[in-house]
Amino acid sequence: MLAKCGNPVNSASARSGRTMLVGGLGGSGREGARRAHGFDMEVLATRRRRADPPAYVDRLGTADELDEMLPFADVVVLCVPLTDETEGMIDADALAAMKSGSYLVIIARGRVVDTEALVASLRSGQLAGACLDVTEPEPLPPGHPLWDMPNVVITPHVASRAALTGAPRGEPAPLRRGRASAQRGRQGRGVLLRAGSSPPTSRHHDHR
Repeated sequence: MLAKCGNPVNSASARSGRTMLVGGLGGSGREGARRAHGFDMEVLATRRRRADPPAYVDRLGTADELDEMLPFADVVVLCVPLTDETEGMIDADALAAMKSGSYLVIIARGRVVDTEALVASLRSGQLAGACLDVTEPEPLPPGHPLWDMPNVVITPHVASRAALTGAPRGEPAPLRRGRASAQRGRQGRGVLLRAGSSPPTSRHHDHR
């Protein structure tokens, strides 16, 4: 699990008033969009099918509208699955269409981006920086140019191993919440018993 720190975002850059484009408004995309909205960013997003935007998204388009949204975004976050349609979707043309000085965040799959085109865009200054949770190839081999770029952060693609929550890899959110609720219940009963209270005479099942 290799990672690298960099400084892709200038410390003087403010989030408020900037625009984030979320490519793929699924589970990860929704969480990113909510957080961007909380920082008072304008949020654009795409999804496969036409739908009304949620309250935290200012404009919601379909997947084939991504290219026309790219020039308006200060930050582009890719959360799309890897399919025949998304493989290589961010190529040299797409990167050139992005706003000069913008940032690219990839939490999808490495093969949705043309790595050589990404390196060229970062070197030219077209992109100000990139945050990569996935790469192509993965892992990146020693000596790859992305390792030496000061405006790139690479994380080790282990976000689903939630150390803070103790959630097993791939466990659905409802199960995580249910397990956490049960754990709190066990802890609460333990406190009562240690305090000298009698154990409950009946069990209460929470079906929320």
